[in-house]
Amino acid sequence: MAEKIFVRAGEFIIGTPEEPFMSQATITLLGKQDAETLTLSGTIAGGNKVLGVTNLASFHGKPRDRMSRMLKSSYMGMDTIVVEPELDWQEGD
Repeated sequence: MAEKIFVRAGEFIIGTPEEPFMSQATITLLGKQDAETLTLSGTIAGGNKVLGVTNLASFHGKPRDRMSRMLKSSYMGMDTIVVEPELDWQEGD
């Protein structure tokens, strides 16, 4: 857990295409909405919860189905969608 993660000249890597990270990686950015913001290069407002990488960010995890077909319409305010069976989404995805 951190307020800001900034990788300026390095790499932020979780897993690789050949060896994906099969567990759960959680990045939690803490801080209050009115906390001081990070300014990059003196002119770019980065915000007060920042994950910044200027070189390479590469995340590879367990292969998952990325597409499915919705079976019912979903509207603003709804908290459930209905998709075709066999989609490997987990609760909360």
